[in-house]
Amino acid sequence: MSTEPVMIWGGGVFVFRDAAQWVQVLSLARAFGWEPAGTEAPCDIAIDVWDGRYAPSDAQEITQEDALALADALDRAVDDIPDVAVRRNATPGIRANLLEAFAGNKRLLRRFIRHCRRSAPFFIC
Repeated sequence: MSTEPVMIWGGGVFVFRDAAQWVQVLSLARAFGWEPAGTEAPCDIAIDVWDGRYAPSDAQEITQEDALALADALDRAVDDIPDVAVRRNATPGIRANLLEAFAGNKRLLRRFIRHCRRSAPFFIC
């Protein structure tokens, strides 16, 4: 998975640290009821071969309806996320759950929720 930042373009730009963080956001939204509609193909890829993926970032477009549904799911998740980072002795190879992954970082999700609502449709770059 790429360590390059993932940028969400449309009515402004929102930047995720890397592809892993972007995929975590998508996974969190799915866990809270988002049903991905699939993305629109980037300009340089034939529509008949596009699979609607959200990652990796290929300049695909998220429709307004899908972005709003994504925002709604993340909004449902925010209250369940711990306010402070969860610190525990993790077993090597065992990942934190999605809620723990965003513990202490609700602000990032709230900013992205606002971006989804104000800037959709947008492109994943």
